[in-house]
Amino acid sequence: MKEQKGIVRFIFFTATRTFGTIVDVGVVWLLTDFVFEDYFLVNVLSPTISFEMAVFVNFITSSYLVFRNRIDNKEKGSVVKRFLKFNLSAIMGYCIKLGVLNLLKLTFGWHTALCNFIALAVAGIFNYLIADKWVFKKIRYEEDENPVVEESEEISK
Repeated sequence: MKEQKGIVRFIFFTATRTFGTIVDVGVVWLLTDFVFEDYFLVNVLSPTISFEMAVFVNFITSSYLVFRNRIDNKEKGSVVKRFLKFNLSAIMGYCIKLGVLNLLKLTFGWHTALCNFIALAVAGIFNYLIADKWVFKKIRYEEDENPVVEESEEISK
């Protein structure tokens, strides 16, 4: 299957992240309403578990739907290495989201949900760029099958 380009790839990326958000919300709801009762378990552990579940779902959907033609499975341990990079980028995106949310909330006093929505958009663009340029960097092969990393295309292409 042909690799998506530019805006089409970004739309696929956004759709997979929406699915990941549904997983995140669903897992945190199940854990907080049916599994955990203690404050720490409800407010710290369940959001952490739901975040990691969403990261895993987003990694799988990114690997097989968004960036599938960029994956090099010839390299031993490439899936684990890519997942660790993906997880690190997701954590960085989460920190950006929290920073933007709090900056907007403190600066403008807007409702937390609105600040969160804007922060999600900012973090989403960051996550896409990191996935495109670092986690799922385009790889091509020379005639002797040695991988050569290419710079990824601009978003507008």
